[in-house]
Parts: sequence; structure tokens; C-alpha cells
Amino acid sequence: MIKANEQKKNAEVFAERWKGKGREKADSQKFWIELLRFVYGIDNY
Repeated sequence: MIKANEQKKNAEVFAERWKGKGREKADSQKFWIELLRFVYGIDNY
């Protein structure tokens, strides 16, 4: 499980990485998978 301070840092990095990019339909699955893994630490979905 990811600690709160690490999760916040990961969320900031994630948001910056996705800022201004991505096509809603084409990238939605990739976006959610990265969000769940990188920010929330969930590998099984």
C-alpha cells in the first residue's frame, strides 16, 4: 500500500505527465491503468 505523502507526490507527477496530452477515446484505458498503478498502487483490476 502506498503511503499518503508518496501517493500525493505520485499524483503530481502523473498529472504533469498527462497534462495537455491524450485522446479521450484512444488513451482512456491507458490513462486509467496508469492512474490505478502509479498513484493508487493497484495492480490487480
